[in-house]
This record gives sequence, structure tokens and C-alpha cells, in this order.
Amino acid sequence: MVRVRLDLGAMEEWPRNLIAGFKEKLLQELPGLQEHGCCFGVAGGFVRRLEEGTWFGHIVEHVALELQFRAGHEVSRGKTRSVRGRVRTHAAIPSFVCH
Repeated sequence: MVRVRLDLGAMEEWPRNLIAGFKEKLLQELPGLQEHGCCFGVAGGFVRRLEEGTWFGHIVEHVALELQFRAGHEVSRGKTRSVRGRVRTHAAIPSFVCH
């Protein structure tokens, strides 16, 4: 398992839909993210979350999943949760397959 601990600092208060052009730039660099179903279970679900204003820790989770997929691993799911007792800190746990 891979665990990424993120101290978001001031970024905790900024959902991505408040940053002009963020979604477009992210999808341009990683177009496969458009296929992520996220909690909706259908292609485009993650894009919908970006448009609604998802948080940076959640985005890191999906970027990690996409990079693993590009490396040839069959991954499909991860989790992002706040770290108990650590303000503005999140743990992103993208699934990982070892062969």
C-alpha cells in the first residue's frame, strides 16, 4: 500500500473550482482522469467532482491512480481521509498492485 500524507496548509480552504483554469490544465496533462468514475461509478465522475469543487487531497489520490495505471498496473480505487489530530493534513491512499 502507498500512503501519501499531505499538509495542505492554506490550500485546505481552496477547493479546486475556485482556481481559474485548474481543471482544464490538469485534464490536458492527464487526459485519462476523464475516465475516472470516482464516487459516481461512471466515466466523467471525477471531472464532475472537479467542477463541483473537490479538495486537493482527493485530486492527489486520482493523480496517483492515473500514474499507476499509465505504468501498467490495474488500479481502480483509493481513499483520502483527514488525519486525526492533524489540522489541514490528509492521507491519500491510492490502491497499488505489486507483481
